[in-house]
Amino acid sequence: ALPGESDSRNFYLPRQPSTGSLNFATRRSVNFTSRYGYVRDGINYSQSGTNWDSSSSSTHFLQTELYKTLGNWRLLTGMDVQWQHAYSINYIGIQQNRTYPAVFLASVYQKGNTDFQANFRWESFEKVGVGNLTYVQHLHKWVSWNTTVNSSFRRPTLNDYFWNTQINSTPHYESGYGTESGFKLKLDESKLQ
Repeated sequence: ALPGESDSRNFYLPRQPSTGSLNFATRRSVNFTSRYGYVRDGINYSQSGTNWDSSSSSTHFLQTELYKTLGNWRLLTGMDVQWQHAYSINYIGIQQNRTYPAVFLASVYQKGNTDFQANFRWESFEKVGVGNLTYVQHLHKWVSWNTTVNSSFRRPTLNDYFWNTQINSTPHYESGYGTESGFKLKLDESKLQ
């Protein structure tokens, strides 16, 4: 609700999330995976002094990945596409669509008790890249030391883009940077029961 207004919301999920995948492997340590996902949700709500309205949205997701193992290296590359469709009488134009393509590349190098990991993702719609560098030192079979440096971003939602307000500026994605370091404890769940 807008400041000073109240609303009554009824959340519903007309369809549960669904996924499907296709996997293919060769004798040369190459794996190909393609997966499709779909999710749909909606909201019924009313604001003080206005009629009932409903909003609904759906997201289709298609991802293709190619894995390759070369000695101590594991490589991954691929692309994915999200297609979002949303409806609300409060949207400019009632119905709105967005398509978000992206490509990504990741690698892991393992030697002895040490792992080095790196990944990069390019979001084509926003023309922004995000990445991650991770160092892992395995101190014992159930404890390791992890250090990570990463960048991140969050895109505006369809509500941010199309909600019918007096604001004329185009929303911009949020970006950030972070780092973390610490011990990771891995326990055998079968021994905890």
